[in-house]
Amino acid sequence: SSIATQPRWHLPARPHTHCLSPRTMSDDKDRRSRMPHSSVNAFAKKGGAGGRGAWGAADDVQDYEPVGVPAGGSKVSASAAAEAQVVTGPSATSLGVKVNSESQFPALPSGGAMAQHSNGARDKRTPSGPLAMLQAYDSALKRRPLQTKLLTAACVNAASELLSRRFTRSEAGLPSLVRQMVIGVGLTAVVHRWYEEIEKVFASWSNDATGTVVAKTAVQMLVLEPFLASLYVSAKKLLSGERDILAGVRANVAKLTFAAWSVWGPTAIVQYRFVPVDYRNLVNNVVNLFYTIYLIGTTSGKSS
Repeated sequence: SSIATQPRWHLPARPHTHCLSPRTMSDDKDRRSRMPHSSVNAFAKKGGAGGRGAWGAADDVQDYEPVGVPAGGSKVSASAAAEAQVVTGPSATSLGVKVNSESQFPALPSGGAMAQHSNGARDKRTPSGPLAMLQAYDSALKRRPLQTKLLTAACVNAASELLSRRFTRSEAGLPSLVRQMVIGVGLTAVVHRWYEEIEKVFASWSNDATGTVVAKTAVQMLVLEPFLASLYVSAKKLLSGERDILAGVRANVAKLTFAAWSVWGPTAIVQYRFVPVDYRNLVNNVVNLFYTIYLIGTTSGKSS
Protein backbone atom coordinates (compact mmCIF):
# COMPACT_ATOMS: atom_id res chain seq x y z
CA SER A 1 0.00 0.00 0.00
CA SER A 2 1.08 3.45 -0.71
CA ILE A 3 1.86 5.77 2.26
CA ALA A 4 0.22 9.18 2.02
CA THR A 5 2.67 11.92 2.38
CA GLN A 6 1.90 14.82 4.69
CA PRO A 7 2.45 18.32 3.39
CA ARG A 8 5.29 20.12 4.97
CA TRP A 9 5.04 23.79 5.88
CA HIS A 10 8.00 26.04 5.54
CA LEU A 11 8.38 29.41 7.27
CA PRO A 12 9.61 32.20 5.08
CA ALA A 13 13.12 33.20 5.76
CA ARG A 14 13.44 36.34 7.88
CA PRO A 15 15.34 39.14 6.37
CA HIS A 16 18.75 39.80 7.74
CA THR A 17 18.75 42.73 10.18
CA HIS A 18 21.68 44.79 11.26
CA CYS A 19 22.19 45.66 14.96
CA LEU A 20 22.43 49.40 15.46
CA SER A 21 24.66 50.83 18.14
CA PRO A 22 23.22 53.30 20.73
CA ARG A 23 25.32 56.07 19.18
CA THR A 24 23.82 55.42 15.69
CA MET A 25 20.27 55.44 17.08
CA SER A 26 20.94 58.66 18.95
CA ASP A 27 22.19 60.36 15.79
CA ASP A 28 19.22 59.09 13.75
CA LYS A 29 16.40 59.96 16.22
CA ASP A 30 17.69 62.92 18.15
CA ARG A 31 14.83 64.90 19.72
CA ARG A 32 12.23 62.71 17.99
CA SER A 33 9.30 60.99 19.56
CA ARG A 34 6.49 58.79 18.22
CA MET A 35 4.05 60.04 20.88
CA PRO A 36 1.03 61.55 19.10
CA HIS A 37 0.62 64.33 21.70
CA SER A 38 4.28 65.14 22.29
CA SER A 39 5.10 68.83 22.81
CA VAL A 40 8.76 68.63 21.95
CA ASN A 41 8.31 70.43 18.67
CA ALA A 42 5.23 72.44 19.66
CA PHE A 43 5.03 76.21 19.48
CA ALA A 44 5.84 78.21 22.64
CA LYS A 45 2.86 79.04 24.86
CA LYS A 46 1.71 82.66 25.07
CA GLY A 47 4.24 83.67 22.54
CA GLY A 48 7.13 82.85 24.83
CA ALA A 49 5.62 84.53 27.88
CA GLY A 50 5.35 81.30 29.82
CA GLY A 51 2.88 78.52 30.43
CA ARG A 52 0.23 77.97 33.06
CA GLY A 53 0.63 80.19 36.12
CA ALA A 54 2.69 82.88 34.32
CA TRP A 55 1.49 86.48 34.73
CA GLY A 56 2.17 87.48 31.17
CA ALA A 57 4.92 88.92 29.10
CA ALA A 58 6.90 92.04 29.76
CA ASP A 59 5.16 93.94 26.90
CA ASP A 60 1.61 93.24 28.10
CA VAL A 61 -0.74 96.11 28.92
CA GLN A 62 0.08 97.67 32.29
CA ASP A 63 -2.04 100.86 32.33
CA TYR A 64 -5.13 99.37 33.91
CA GLU A 65 -7.24 101.03 36.56
CA PRO A 66 -8.64 99.23 39.60
CA VAL A 67 -12.43 99.11 39.70
CA GLY A 68 -14.43 99.68 42.87
CA VAL A 69 -11.59 101.28 44.91
CA PRO A 70 -11.68 105.04 45.51
CA ALA A 71 -8.67 107.00 44.37
CA GLY A 72 -6.12 107.44 47.12
CA GLY A 73 -8.00 105.12 49.42
CA SER A 74 -6.44 102.31 51.45
CA LYS A 75 -7.03 98.83 50.12
CA VAL A 76 -6.49 97.20 53.60
CA SER A 77 -8.10 98.54 56.72
CA ALA A 78 -7.57 97.24 60.24
CA SER A 79 -10.47 97.01 62.62
CA ALA A 80 -10.32 98.92 65.85
CA ALA A 81 -8.93 96.90 68.76
CA ALA A 82 -11.41 96.05 71.45
CA GLU A 83 -10.80 97.81 74.70
CA ALA A 84 -9.60 95.44 77.42
CA GLN A 85 -11.58 95.45 80.61
CA VAL A 86 -9.52 96.24 83.70
CA VAL A 87 -10.71 94.33 86.73
CA THR A 88 -9.73 96.01 89.98
CA GLY A 89 -9.79 94.20 93.29
CA PRO A 90 -10.70 95.63 96.65
CA SER A 91 -8.28 98.16 98.04
CA ALA A 92 -6.18 97.56 101.12
CA THR A 93 -8.08 100.29 102.96
CA SER A 94 -11.43 98.61 102.35
CA LEU A 95 -10.03 95.35 103.75
CA GLY A 96 -8.70 97.04 106.87
CA VAL A 97 -5.04 96.47 106.02
CA LYS A 98 -2.67 99.11 107.35
CA VAL A 99 0.85 98.85 106.00
CA ASN A 100 2.28 101.07 108.75
CA SER A 101 0.64 99.06 111.52
CA GLU A 102 3.23 97.31 113.76
CA SER A 103 0.60 94.88 115.00
CA GLN A 104 -0.26 93.72 111.48
CA PHE A 105 3.33 93.83 110.18
CA PRO A 106 5.67 93.31 113.16
CA ALA A 107 9.42 93.72 112.75
CA LEU A 108 11.41 90.57 112.09
CA PRO A 109 13.71 89.30 114.87
CA SER A 110 17.47 89.62 114.43
CA GLY A 111 17.93 85.85 114.14
CA GLY A 112 15.57 85.53 111.18
CA ALA A 113 11.87 85.45 110.45
CA MET A 114 9.50 83.34 112.51
CA ALA A 115 7.34 81.29 110.20
CA GLN A 116 3.62 81.24 110.81
CA HIS A 117 1.93 77.83 110.59
CA SER A 118 -1.70 77.22 109.67
CA ASN A 119 -2.60 76.66 113.33
CA GLY A 120 -1.15 80.02 114.31
CA ALA A 121 1.79 78.57 116.23
CA ARG A 122 5.20 80.13 115.68
CA ASP A 123 8.51 78.38 115.23
CA LYS A 124 11.03 78.59 117.99
CA ARG A 125 13.51 81.41 117.97
CA THR A 126 17.22 80.99 117.39
CA PRO A 127 18.46 78.45 119.98
CA SER A 128 20.60 79.66 122.81
CA GLY A 129 22.56 78.10 125.62
CA PRO A 130 23.54 74.40 125.36
CA LEU A 131 21.53 73.88 122.17
CA ALA A 132 23.38 76.72 120.45
CA MET A 133 26.70 75.21 121.57
CA LEU A 134 25.73 71.83 120.12
CA GLN A 135 24.78 73.42 116.82
CA ALA A 136 28.08 75.33 116.70
CA TYR A 137 29.96 72.12 117.47
CA ASP A 138 28.07 70.28 114.74
CA SER A 139 28.91 73.01 112.24
CA ALA A 140 32.60 72.86 113.17
CA LEU A 141 32.54 69.07 112.95
CA LYS A 142 31.25 69.24 109.37
CA ARG A 143 33.81 71.86 108.32
CA ARG A 144 36.91 70.34 110.01
CA PRO A 145 36.06 66.91 111.40
CA LEU A 146 39.52 65.74 112.50
CA GLN A 147 40.65 69.06 114.00
CA THR A 148 37.38 69.39 115.93
CA LYS A 149 37.68 65.86 117.33
CA LEU A 150 41.29 66.38 118.39
CA LEU A 151 40.49 69.66 120.15
CA THR A 152 37.55 68.02 121.91
CA ALA A 153 39.76 65.12 123.01
CA ALA A 154 42.35 67.50 124.45
CA CYS A 155 39.68 69.29 126.52
CA VAL A 156 38.08 66.05 127.71
CA ASN A 157 41.40 64.51 128.75
CA ALA A 158 42.36 67.68 130.61
CA ALA A 159 39.07 67.49 132.51
CA SER A 160 39.69 63.81 133.25
CA GLU A 161 43.13 64.59 134.61
CA LEU A 162 41.77 67.29 136.91
CA LEU A 163 38.93 65.04 138.14
CA SER A 164 41.31 62.15 138.78
CA ARG A 165 43.45 64.38 140.98
CA ARG A 166 40.41 65.28 143.00
CA PHE A 167 39.23 61.70 143.41
CA THR A 168 42.67 60.21 144.12
CA ARG A 169 43.74 63.21 146.22
CA SER A 170 47.02 63.36 144.33
CA GLU A 171 49.14 66.37 143.56
CA ALA A 172 50.37 66.84 140.00
CA GLY A 173 51.56 69.81 138.05
CA LEU A 174 51.15 71.18 134.59
CA PRO A 175 53.37 68.56 132.90
CA SER A 176 51.00 65.72 133.83
CA LEU A 177 48.05 67.74 132.52
CA VAL A 178 49.78 68.41 129.20
CA ARG A 179 50.91 64.78 128.99
CA GLN A 180 47.38 63.50 129.39
CA MET A 181 46.09 65.92 126.73
CA VAL A 182 48.73 64.75 124.25
CA ILE A 183 47.89 61.10 124.90
CA GLY A 184 44.19 61.78 124.44
CA VAL A 185 44.79 63.57 121.14
CA GLY A 186 46.89 60.67 119.85
CA LEU A 187 44.34 58.02 120.83
CA THR A 188 41.52 60.03 119.27
CA ALA A 189 43.39 60.26 115.97
CA VAL A 190 43.79 56.46 115.97
CA VAL A 191 40.10 55.92 116.75
CA HIS A 192 39.07 58.41 114.07
CA ARG A 193 41.01 56.45 111.45
CA TRP A 194 39.67 53.18 112.83
CA TYR A 195 36.05 54.18 112.25
CA GLU A 196 36.84 55.17 108.68
CA GLU A 197 38.61 51.92 107.85
CA ILE A 198 36.12 49.59 109.52
CA GLU A 199 33.30 51.14 107.51
CA LYS A 200 35.26 50.40 104.33
CA VAL A 201 35.82 46.79 105.39
CA PHE A 202 32.11 46.26 106.07
CA ALA A 203 30.90 48.42 103.18
CA SER A 204 29.08 45.49 101.54
CA TRP A 205 27.27 44.60 104.78
CA SER A 206 23.96 46.05 105.88
CA ASN A 207 24.57 48.70 108.56
CA ASP A 208 21.28 48.01 110.33
CA ALA A 209 21.75 44.25 110.48
CA THR A 210 22.48 42.72 113.89
CA GLY A 211 25.20 40.54 112.42
CA THR A 212 27.05 43.59 111.13
CA VAL A 213 26.93 45.34 114.49
CA VAL A 214 28.14 42.23 116.33
CA ALA A 215 30.94 41.64 113.83
CA LYS A 216 32.20 45.24 114.04
CA THR A 217 32.08 45.16 117.83
CA ALA A 218 33.97 41.84 117.98
CA VAL A 219 36.70 43.12 115.68
CA GLN A 220 37.06 46.27 117.77
CA MET A 221 37.29 44.34 121.04
CA LEU A 222 39.88 41.88 119.70
CA VAL A 223 42.02 44.26 117.64
CA LEU A 224 41.56 47.91 118.61
CA GLU A 225 41.17 47.72 122.41
CA PRO A 226 44.39 45.75 123.13
CA PHE A 227 46.28 48.12 120.83
CA LEU A 228 44.85 51.22 122.53
CA ALA A 229 45.69 49.83 125.98
CA SER A 230 49.28 49.13 124.96
CA LEU A 231 49.58 52.53 123.27
CA TYR A 232 48.23 54.35 126.32
CA VAL A 233 50.64 52.68 128.76
CA SER A 234 53.62 53.12 126.43
CA ALA A 235 52.90 56.79 125.72
CA LYS A 236 52.37 57.63 129.38
CA LYS A 237 55.62 56.02 130.49
CA LEU A 238 57.55 57.51 127.57
CA LEU A 239 56.29 61.05 128.23
CA SER A 240 56.95 60.59 131.96
CA GLY A 241 60.58 59.74 131.31
CA GLU A 242 60.30 56.13 132.44
CA ARG A 243 62.20 53.39 130.64
CA ASP A 244 60.39 50.25 131.75
CA ILE A 245 57.81 50.55 128.99
CA LEU A 246 57.67 46.87 128.10
CA ALA A 247 57.27 45.82 131.72
CA GLY A 248 54.49 48.34 132.20
CA VAL A 249 52.66 47.08 129.11
CA ARG A 250 52.87 43.47 130.29
CA ALA A 251 51.61 44.40 133.74
CA ASN A 252 48.66 46.50 132.65
CA VAL A 253 47.55 45.59 129.11
CA ALA A 254 45.46 42.53 130.07
CA LYS A 255 43.70 44.36 132.91
CA LEU A 256 43.05 47.45 130.79
CA THR A 257 41.78 45.36 127.88
CA PHE A 258 39.24 43.53 130.03
CA ALA A 259 38.13 46.81 131.54
CA ALA A 260 37.78 48.26 128.02
CA TRP A 261 35.59 45.34 127.01
CA SER A 262 33.18 46.01 129.87
CA VAL A 263 32.92 49.71 129.00
CA TRP A 264 33.53 50.00 125.29
CA GLY A 265 31.75 46.79 124.32
CA PRO A 266 28.22 48.10 125.04
CA THR A 267 29.28 51.52 123.78
CA ALA A 268 30.47 50.05 120.49
CA ILE A 269 27.15 48.23 119.98
CA VAL A 270 25.27 51.51 120.38
CA GLN A 271 27.78 53.34 118.19
CA TYR A 272 27.69 50.94 115.26
CA ARG A 273 23.92 50.63 115.36
CA PHE A 274 22.68 54.18 115.91
CA VAL A 275 25.48 56.81 115.81
CA PRO A 276 26.78 58.23 112.49
CA VAL A 277 30.51 57.99 111.85
CA ASP A 278 31.24 61.71 112.40
CA TYR A 279 29.64 61.72 115.85
CA ARG A 280 31.16 58.53 117.26
CA ASN A 281 34.23 60.30 118.62
CA LEU A 282 31.94 62.74 120.42
CA VAL A 283 30.16 59.86 122.16
CA ASN A 284 33.55 58.31 122.93
CA ASN A 285 34.71 61.55 124.52
CA VAL A 286 31.67 61.65 126.81
CA VAL A 287 32.27 58.08 127.96
CA ASN A 288 36.01 58.64 128.01
CA LEU A 289 35.63 61.52 130.45
CA PHE A 290 34.97 58.99 133.23
CA TYR A 291 36.88 56.03 131.80
CA THR A 292 40.11 58.04 131.60
CA ILE A 293 39.84 58.74 135.31
CA TYR A 294 40.03 54.98 135.85
CA LEU A 295 42.98 54.70 133.46
CA ILE A 296 44.90 57.49 135.18
CA GLY A 297 44.37 55.96 138.58
CA THR A 298 45.26 52.44 137.42
CA THR A 299 48.42 53.34 135.54
CA SER A 300 49.56 55.71 138.29
CA GLY A 301 49.46 52.92 140.87
CA LYS A 302 46.67 54.52 142.90
CA SER A 303 43.06 53.39 143.14
CA SER A 304 40.24 55.80 142.71
